Amino acid sequence: MAYQDFTDYTEVDASSKVTVTSSKVSWANQVADETAYTYYDFGTDNFDGSFIFSFNCRMEDASTTSFYPALVSLTNSVEDLAALLGDYLGYAQYVSWRNGSQNFFIDHITSRTQHVAVGTALSFLTVYYMKFTRDNSVGTYGTLYLDVYSTSSLRDAGSAGDGDEDTISLTLTEITKFRYLYVCQSYNNGTSTFKGTGYVENLDIDAGGSTGYTKTVNGVETPAKINGIAVANIGKFNGV
Repeated sequence: MAYQDFTDYTEVDASSKVTVTSSKVSWANQVADETAYTYYDFGTDNFDGSFIFSFNCRMEDASTTSFYPALVSLTNSVEDLAALLGDYLGYAQYVSWRNGSQNFFIDHITSRTQHVAVGTALSFLTVYYMKFTRDNSVGTYGTLYLDVYSTSSLRDAGSAGDGDEDTISLTLTEITKFRYLYVCQSYNNGTSTFKGTGYVENLDIDAGGSTGYTKTVNGVETPAKINGIAVANIGKFNGV
């Protein structure tokens, strides 16, 4: 299991609401009229197939009913969620949280269309163990799954559709490829009364092993380094 090193990510956080360590991105009283996020550029069309991401998260307050941070997201542009949702010209797939109803949801934005699947009510002040899956073999264009578990052992032994706390699925309507991976992507809809606190930690983008998001180089599946360069810093291998 190889976690993402968030100190390699780019942090955009003029108001100093985000704290980044190697394994955790946390936000404290992040207000919905601020830009605050961390992201990594994996290269054009890098996320082009099925994947399984795992991570832990915790939401800590309910100061508003309308705070929708993207906990983990894939996009093709560098901007806030509200900008993506507002123009509907970009593409994104992401996991988010609604403070008021206290539930997770997954979203797939295609050109001028937003597709959302919403989960059941859960709790604040609780660590949840998440598995975010895109399975391109299910349906014409693939299916997104979000499974929420009560323990890491259940999550790590589980598969798409068996979360003991919640399971959400969303049928995709077209093939999409992504470049940027975000953790804690701000909403920023211009409303200063909306705010939230929480964290994401231990993000593994190869959580499915050979069935997850992988690259194979010289017969080695998902190598840690190639010629001394960390794989996380390489977008493509010989154009593949």
